[in-house]
Amino acid sequence: MAELLCRQVAPLDLGGLPLYVVPQSVIQADFGNAETTYGYTLNWLDLILQQQLGTVWRGRGPCIVANDIAMTEDLGGDIEATFLATVLHELGHVFERNMRFEAAPDASAARMQFEGLRLAQAMSEPVPESERVKTYHQHDQRFIRAMLHLRYRALRTGVRLAEGILFHNGPAAYIAPFQYSLALQNEPERLFDASIRSILASPIPPAFSRLWAEELEFLTRHSQKEMK
Repeated sequence: MAELLCRQVAPLDLGGLPLYVVPQSVIQADFGNAETTYGYTLNWLDLILQQQLGTVWRGRGPCIVANDIAMTEDLGGDIEATFLATVLHELGHVFERNMRFEAAPDASAARMQFEGLRLAQAMSEPVPESERVKTYHQHDQRFIRAMLHLRYRALRTGVRLAEGILFHNGPAAYIAPFQYSLALQNEPERLFDASIRSILASPIPPAFSRLWAEELEFLTRHSQKEMK
Protein backbone atom coordinates (compact mmCIF):
# COMPACT_ATOMS: atom_id res chain seq x y z
CA MET A 1 0.00 0.00 0.00
CA ALA A 2 2.86 2.41 0.79
CA GLU A 3 4.38 2.10 -2.68
CA LEU A 4 0.98 2.56 -4.29
CA LEU A 5 0.40 5.72 -2.24
CA CYS A 6 3.78 7.14 -3.33
CA ARG A 7 2.97 6.50 -6.96
CA GLN A 8 -0.48 8.05 -6.58
CA VAL A 9 0.86 11.28 -5.09
CA ALA A 10 3.92 11.62 -7.36
CA PRO A 11 3.16 9.77 -10.61
CA LEU A 12 5.28 12.02 -12.83
CA ASP A 13 8.28 12.05 -10.51
CA LEU A 14 8.29 8.27 -10.00
CA GLY A 15 7.20 7.25 -13.48
CA GLY A 16 9.63 4.72 -14.95
CA LEU A 17 11.60 4.40 -11.70
CA PRO A 18 11.69 1.42 -9.37
CA LEU A 19 10.65 2.36 -5.85
CA TYR A 20 11.77 0.42 -2.81
CA VAL A 21 9.83 0.69 0.46
CA VAL A 22 11.66 -1.46 2.98
CA PRO A 23 10.43 -2.29 6.50
CA GLN A 24 13.26 -2.24 9.03
CA SER A 25 12.30 -5.76 10.10
CA VAL A 26 13.34 -7.06 6.67
CA ILE A 27 16.91 -5.78 7.09
CA GLN A 28 17.18 -6.14 10.86
CA ALA A 29 19.81 -8.89 10.65
CA ASP A 30 22.26 -6.57 8.90
CA PHE A 31 21.12 -3.11 10.00
CA GLY A 32 19.74 -3.61 13.50
CA ASN A 33 16.63 -1.94 14.87
CA ALA A 34 17.50 1.67 13.92
CA GLU A 35 16.35 2.71 17.39
CA THR A 36 16.63 6.45 16.82
CA THR A 37 14.30 6.94 13.87
CA TYR A 38 11.03 5.90 12.26
CA GLY A 39 12.39 6.27 8.75
CA TYR A 40 15.28 7.28 6.54
CA THR A 41 16.36 7.65 2.94
CA LEU A 42 19.63 8.35 1.17
CA ASN A 43 20.56 8.91 -2.45
CA TRP A 44 22.48 5.60 -2.53
CA LEU A 45 20.23 3.62 -0.19
CA ASP A 46 19.02 1.33 -2.98
CA LEU A 47 22.64 0.40 -3.69
CA ILE A 48 23.53 0.01 -0.02
CA LEU A 49 20.58 -2.37 0.41
CA GLN A 50 20.89 -4.09 -2.95
CA GLN A 51 22.08 -7.36 -1.43
CA GLN A 52 19.26 -7.34 1.11
CA LEU A 53 16.71 -6.56 -1.60
CA GLY A 54 17.85 -9.49 -3.67
CA THR A 55 15.67 -10.17 -6.72
CA VAL A 56 13.39 -7.27 -5.74
CA TRP A 57 16.13 -4.84 -6.88
CA ARG A 58 15.32 -3.77 -10.44
CA GLY A 59 17.80 -0.95 -10.93
CA ARG A 60 18.32 2.46 -9.43
CA GLY A 61 15.44 4.21 -7.77
CA PRO A 62 14.29 5.88 -4.56
CA CYS A 63 14.63 3.69 -1.49
CA ILE A 64 12.86 4.36 1.82
CA VAL A 65 13.22 2.41 5.05
CA ALA A 66 10.29 2.62 7.47
CA ASN A 67 11.01 1.35 10.97
CA ASP A 68 8.10 -0.98 11.68
CA ILE A 69 10.05 -2.39 14.65
CA ALA A 70 10.14 0.92 16.53
CA MET A 71 6.56 1.76 15.51
CA THR A 72 5.26 -1.54 16.86
CA GLU A 73 7.18 -1.11 20.10
CA ASP A 74 5.73 2.40 20.54
CA LEU A 75 2.22 1.94 19.19
CA GLY A 76 1.33 -1.73 19.34
CA GLY A 77 -0.42 -3.39 16.43
CA ASP A 78 -2.00 -0.45 14.60
CA ILE A 79 0.92 1.18 12.81
CA GLU A 80 -0.49 1.67 9.30
CA ALA A 81 -1.17 5.42 9.57
CA THR A 82 2.28 6.01 11.06
CA PHE A 83 4.00 3.74 8.54
CA LEU A 84 2.37 5.54 5.60
CA ALA A 85 3.10 8.99 7.03
CA THR A 86 6.74 8.02 7.57
CA VAL A 87 7.09 6.81 3.99
CA LEU A 88 5.48 10.02 2.72
CA HIS A 89 7.83 12.07 4.92
CA GLU A 90 10.86 10.32 3.43
CA LEU A 91 9.48 10.73 -0.10
CA GLY A 92 9.42 14.45 0.62
CA HIS A 93 13.15 14.23 1.33
CA VAL A 94 13.74 12.47 -1.99
CA PHE A 95 12.30 15.50 -3.77
CA GLU A 96 13.55 18.35 -1.58
CA ARG A 97 17.11 16.95 -1.83
CA ASN A 98 16.59 16.56 -5.59
CA MET A 99 17.91 12.99 -5.47
CA ARG A 100 18.86 11.52 -8.83
CA PHE A 101 19.25 7.86 -9.67
CA GLU A 102 21.66 7.58 -12.55
CA ALA A 103 24.21 4.77 -12.82
CA ALA A 104 26.90 5.03 -10.14
CA PRO A 105 30.17 3.57 -11.49
CA ASP A 106 32.02 4.49 -8.28
CA ALA A 107 29.58 2.51 -6.12
CA SER A 108 31.72 -0.58 -5.69
CA ALA A 109 30.57 -3.48 -3.53
CA ALA A 110 33.30 -2.69 -0.99
CA ARG A 111 32.26 0.95 -0.76
CA MET A 112 28.57 0.08 -0.39
CA GLN A 113 29.46 -2.37 2.38
CA PHE A 114 31.39 0.37 4.15
CA GLU A 115 28.53 2.85 3.71
CA GLY A 116 26.14 0.24 5.05
CA LEU A 117 28.20 -0.17 8.21
CA ARG A 118 28.29 3.59 8.68
CA LEU A 119 24.54 3.78 8.17
CA ALA A 120 23.79 1.01 10.67
CA GLN A 121 25.92 2.77 13.28
CA ALA A 122 24.36 6.19 12.63
CA MET A 123 20.83 4.78 12.90
CA SER A 124 21.59 3.25 16.30
CA GLU A 125 22.93 6.42 17.93
CA PRO A 126 20.90 9.43 19.15
CA VAL A 127 21.42 12.73 17.36
CA PRO A 128 23.88 14.83 19.40
CA GLU A 129 22.72 18.27 20.46
CA SER A 130 25.40 19.85 18.27
CA GLU A 131 23.64 18.38 15.22
CA ARG A 132 20.13 19.54 16.03
CA VAL A 133 20.31 22.73 13.95
CA LYS A 134 21.35 20.60 10.98
CA THR A 135 18.19 18.56 11.56
CA TYR A 136 16.11 21.74 11.34
CA HIS A 137 17.73 22.63 8.03
CA GLN A 138 16.90 19.17 6.72
CA HIS A 139 13.23 20.03 7.22
CA ASP A 140 13.37 23.46 5.64
CA GLN A 141 10.90 25.38 3.51
CA ARG A 142 11.54 23.17 0.46
CA PHE A 143 10.68 20.12 2.52
CA ILE A 144 7.59 21.72 4.10
CA ARG A 145 6.35 22.85 0.69
CA ALA A 146 6.84 19.36 -0.76
CA MET A 147 5.03 17.82 2.21
CA LEU A 148 2.04 20.13 1.90
CA HIS A 149 1.61 19.03 -1.70
CA LEU A 150 2.14 15.34 -0.90
CA ARG A 151 -0.26 15.49 2.07
CA TYR A 152 -2.95 17.22 0.01
CA ARG A 153 -2.70 14.56 -2.69
CA ALA A 154 -2.60 11.70 -0.18
CA LEU A 155 -5.70 12.93 1.65
CA ARG A 156 -7.51 13.15 -1.68
CA THR A 157 -7.07 9.36 -1.93
CA GLY A 158 -8.83 8.91 1.41
CA VAL A 159 -5.82 7.43 3.17
CA ARG A 160 -5.39 7.81 6.95
CA LEU A 161 -2.09 9.44 7.98
CA ALA A 162 -0.46 10.16 11.33
CA GLU A 163 -0.26 13.92 10.86
CA GLY A 164 2.42 14.49 13.50
CA ILE A 165 4.92 12.41 11.52
CA LEU A 166 4.66 14.32 8.26
CA PHE A 167 6.54 17.55 8.65
CA HIS A 168 9.59 17.21 10.90
CA ASN A 169 10.95 15.35 13.90
CA GLY A 170 12.46 18.22 15.84
CA PRO A 171 11.00 19.89 18.94
CA ALA A 172 7.57 21.50 18.90
CA ALA A 173 7.35 23.81 15.90
CA TYR A 174 6.98 27.54 16.33
CA ILE A 175 4.99 27.82 13.10
CA ALA A 176 2.17 25.29 12.71
CA PRO A 177 1.73 23.47 9.36
CA PHE A 178 -1.67 25.09 8.80
CA GLN A 179 0.03 28.51 8.80
CA TYR A 180 2.36 27.37 6.02
CA SER A 181 -0.66 25.97 4.21
CA LEU A 182 -2.39 29.36 4.39
CA ALA A 183 0.74 31.05 3.05
CA LEU A 184 0.81 28.59 0.15
CA GLN A 185 -2.81 29.51 -0.62
CA ASN A 186 -4.32 27.21 -3.30
CA GLU A 187 -1.01 26.00 -4.76
CA PRO A 188 -1.56 22.29 -3.90
CA GLU A 189 -4.95 22.30 -5.60
CA ARG A 190 -3.82 24.41 -8.55
CA LEU A 191 -0.72 22.31 -9.22
CA PHE A 192 -2.31 18.96 -8.39
CA ASP A 193 -1.19 17.44 -11.70
CA ALA A 194 2.33 18.92 -11.73
CA SER A 195 5.45 17.04 -10.73
CA ILE A 196 6.74 17.73 -7.24
CA ARG A 197 10.20 18.50 -8.65
CA SER A 198 8.81 21.18 -10.97
CA ILE A 199 6.87 22.74 -8.09
CA LEU A 200 10.00 22.93 -5.96
CA ALA A 201 11.89 24.48 -8.87
CA SER A 202 9.37 27.32 -9.08
CA PRO A 203 9.65 30.50 -6.95
CA ILE A 204 8.60 30.11 -3.33
CA PRO A 205 5.74 32.43 -2.30
CA PRO A 206 7.25 35.32 -0.28
CA ALA A 207 4.81 34.87 2.62
CA PHE A 208 5.90 31.24 2.86
CA SER A 209 9.58 32.19 2.99
CA ARG A 210 8.91 34.75 5.71
CA LEU A 211 7.30 32.09 7.88
CA TRP A 212 10.31 29.83 7.45
CA ALA A 213 12.69 32.65 8.37
CA GLU A 214 10.72 33.19 11.59
CA GLU A 215 10.70 29.46 12.29
CA LEU A 216 14.43 29.04 11.73
CA GLU A 217 15.21 31.96 13.99
CA PHE A 218 13.08 30.44 16.75
CA LEU A 219 14.47 26.91 16.35
CA THR A 220 18.06 28.11 16.26
CA ARG A 221 17.54 30.17 19.41
CA HIS A 222 15.78 27.23 21.08
CA SER A 223 18.69 24.93 20.22
CA GLN A 224 21.30 27.37 21.51
CA LYS A 225 19.49 27.60 24.88
CA GLU A 226 19.41 23.80 25.18
CA MET A 227 23.15 23.58 24.53
CA LYS A 228 24.06 26.08 27.29
